[in-house]
Amino acid sequence: MKPKNIYHNSGVVSFKNKNLQGYFKYGSLGLAPLFGHGHYDFLSLILLDSTGDHITVDAQTYLYNTSNRNEYRSSSYHSMPICGLDDIKQISKFSWMHDNSGELVTAVGGWLTGCYQRNDGTVIRRSFKLSSNKLIVVDQLTEHKVDKELITQWLILNKKECFDFYLVDENKLVTKLLPSESKLDASFKYNKLEINKITKLELTSKSTEKIVTVLNLTSEISKKSFIDIARDICDVI
Repeated sequence: MKPKNIYHNSGVVSFKNKNLQGYFKYGSLGLAPLFGHGHYDFLSLILLDSTGDHITVDAQTYLYNTSNRNEYRSSSYHSMPICGLDDIKQISKFSWMHDNSGELVTAVGGWLTGCYQRNDGTVIRRSFKLSSNKLIVVDQLTEHKVDKELITQWLILNKKECFDFYLVDENKLVTKLLPSESKLDASFKYNKLEINKITKLELTSKSTEKIVTVLNLTSEISKKSFIDIARDICDVI
């Protein structure tokens, strides 16, 4: 995969082929000193299909003075890997305690990789690869002082049936993984809230395991396709 554009100042990568377009956020909260419009969305992915319809979304704004604003800006409302509670505190509806940023670390062999280092030293790593008919995403922890729990979450608006999930253990054994599912509200227009519009999928692993997401846009994954996917996974891990 060759990224269409890398915007280092904003910490965003855009990419596209005939079936999918997407945006990967790895950068900082935003404009200092208060970072008022920032969201805790490090290593998140927004995905759209070939017609421009959203596949994954976040909650967006709704209202600036709503009691839910802090929740909508948190990791809970973004498609991203997480490890514990958000490590930057929101001190008001328009300010954060301090800034932090992820890093775009590699773009090799069709894979693009970003990392986010939490305040406790834990490093969350997300790698993804786009081919003509599928997107493969690998989430893992690469540095942690004690045993941690890795959670991958996806906020899905369309094409939930096109997602498959796998767990890769420390011996590189690949098994299928089933997510937990819940519903979230969404706001696609300011001051308009749509109840239970988003399907939130959560997947959990141990710190020594990787969570793999496969978005297959053209057909069900065959046995041969799964072998190809497993080979791609081994390339990045």
